[in-house]
Order: sequence, then C-alpha cells, then structure tokens
Amino acid sequence: KMAVFFAAVVLVLFMAAMPSYWAAAFPEKPPDTQIGRRQRFIAPFQIPDEPKRFPWLPGYANAKSGILRLEGVNYPWEVISEAKPRAFVIHNVLNDEECQSMIDEASKVLERSSVIDLSTGMARSKVDSYRTSSGMFFQTADQERLPANVKYRHVIFKAMGLREPWLEKTQVLRYNEGEYYKAHEDYFAATDNLNINRGGQRIVTGLLMLKTVPSGGETEFPKANLKVKLQKGSAVIFYDVDESGTVDPFSLHAALPPGPGSQKWAAVLWAHPRPFF
Repeated sequence: KMAVFFAAVVLVLFMAAMPSYWAAAFPEKPPDTQIGRRQRFIAPFQIPDEPKRFPWLPGYANAKSGILRLEGVNYPWEVISEAKPRAFVIHNVLNDEECQSMIDEASKVLERSSVIDLSTGMARSKVDSYRTSSGMFFQTADQERLPANVKYRHVIFKAMGLREPWLEKTQVLRYNEGEYYKAHEDYFAATDNLNINRGGQRIVTGLLMLKTVPSGGETEFPKANLKVKLQKGSAVIFYDVDESGTVDPFSLHAALPPGPGSQKWAAVLWAHPRPFF
C-alpha cells in the first residue's frame, strides 16, 4: 500500500511539473516579443512586439523613424526602404572606441574573403575575383566576449525580436581602396542544403560600419536603385526574405569599392529562423 501511495504522490508531482517544463522547453513566445511558436520557425518577423520597434512591417508603414530604447540607451532608427527590400538604419550602435576594438581584434587574423562554392556548399572553399575584400569571423571565446561584439549582437537581435543563437558568428570585413564585392544575395540557394540545414534560410542581414569611408564604399541595392552610405557606428539592417518567408530578389546588394585613399571596415551579422550551428 505504501508503494502505491508513493507512486501516486510521484505521479501527482510529475503532472504538476509538466506545464512548467513544457512552457520552459517550448515557449509560446520568445523573450521580449509577441512571436508565437509556429511563426517563430516560419517567419519570426511577422508579428511585432511594439510598433516603434517594427515600423517596416505591414500595419506600421506610416512610421518612418523613431528611437529604439534598450537598457536605458537610445538608438535612433530610420526606414530607408519600406519594401523590396525592407531596410532601415539604426544609429549609434557602437561608439568610436568600440568600433576600433573590433578592428584591432580582426586585424590579427584577416584572410582573403571567400564565396560559397555550390559544388561543395562550403563558404571557405572558393576564393574568387567576384569578391576581393579580406575578412575573419569572431569564433574564439575571447573574440566572442569582446564587449563591442557582445553589444552589437545584443542590439541587433533585440531590435529584430530574435534570439542570440539564431545569429551566425560575427564577420568583420576590410575593403582597401578599390576592393569590392560584386552584386550578390545573402540568402542561400535552394539547392544549398548543407547551409540551410544548419538553421534555415538567412532571413535578415545586419551590416555595421566600423569606420567612416570618406569616398566610395557604399552598399548598393541595384534592383532597388538604392545606395546606403553609413557613418561609423551605424548599421543597415535589411530582410533577405519577404513577410511570407520567400527570398526577396530585391535584397541583391553589392559592396562598392572605397575611393582613393579610403578604407572600409564593417561587421556583418546574418540571422536565421531558428538556432544556427
């Protein structure tokens, strides 16, 4: 009888704990967002948590600019393209010292940038004249813990209502005078299962300027007839897909070469609809 009694007690405690367990393991909405579980894995940017944070979404098209407030810090933003592609700029993401710390860290291990070789699906496998910059990824524990990197990633995923594990490693790029990256999409080709299986399609791109470029160095969206010129510490964020999750060909973009005597440094982030590994 005692065994039956204790078994019944254990069962009652187990049933009582189940709701908390499932709520923790499979939350209906991520922190700081109103994104349901289903939408989170399909199109996590469809449902905004606050209109002021998501002015570029359907229903908030009339908002052109505002202030993103995070932990008592104000980050001014402005919409630069309401659709095709949807894009906005957020200012004062990093200060001068923070920008320089990322440049200093990246300068230690720069290598010639590569492009994805669809014959292998591996981004490191092919160096091509299509892209002539140098770059690196923050991959070591010390690099990832660099305060400027932590802050940049925090601002981006909070601004987008995402989670930090959904972001790829931060990439830092250097373009010397005359170097470029010709027009390309950041989203993966439909046949690139190797990368898509690591966390789904790329849905958002963030590009933070670490150094003001006096001449040239814009990010150009040729299909949208749009050029973006950023100041140090500002970031452009644009969607690689539309609100249905379909890749947006208007997100095609190019890194234009810095002009005479100029050099460009930028930090890039890509976000996915689920954790990226």
